[in-house]
Amino acid sequence: MQLILEQAVIYKNSGVVNYTPSNHGGHNLLIWGAEDFDSRYGRYGCLFVEDKNERGDKIRFLEFFANSFRERTFDFGHFWHRGSRVNTFLEISAGKSDGFSESDLLEIAELIKAGFLKRDRDNLNLCVPVYTATQYEQVVSLVDTEIKKLAGITRQLLEISTDILLQHTPISLKKQAKEIGWLKRHDIAMSGPVEIMRSNGVLRRVGENERPAVYVVLK
Repeated sequence: MQLILEQAVIYKNSGVVNYTPSNHGGHNLLIWGAEDFDSRYGRYGCLFVEDKNERGDKIRFLEFFANSFRERTFDFGHFWHRGSRVNTFLEISAGKSDGFSESDLLEIAELIKAGFLKRDRDNLNLCVPVYTATQYEQVVSLVDTEIKKLAGITRQLLEISTDILLQHTPISLKKQAKEIGWLKRHDIAMSGPVEIMRSNGVLRRVGENERPAVYVVLK
């Protein structure tokens, strides 16, 4: 499900709208306001985060926030601004099993505690999928039909939601509103549908220290 959503919503629908951020305090940003609301389906949207090492190996996270901020799995937070942890995890993903420094061993202990690794005697086993670049392309090709179908549905959803937004927007702000409508794709086309599938049992809730929306791609 993660691979299908990534490809359909993020990659297949990238560049649909050319965003024109404004300068705010030295940063190029798109800023908008939203009314507070109480929704069953994905109030906090979703994040797509990627960490990599110098060689180009990657850890990818698809973060579904679901009903509340506290319900998030926060997978990417275990690696956020932790370059040594990223490097150690990717080295293990590539097959390294010994010769770790003392600082590496501390990172490994934290990764085991968080459910990214398991130790079996002297062996370290990963708890997330690991693909070579070729394997990744092969896996994506297996679900290409579903990806294309979902990409089309995503465009329809966002066109409808953007049209609704434009109907309530002053003429002077319609261009910005059109861009903002497409920025909501993570919430409308990813977090919302995932929460619906979890609510009706198609996808189960995540257990403690499970990492179902994380994978590694080795260059």
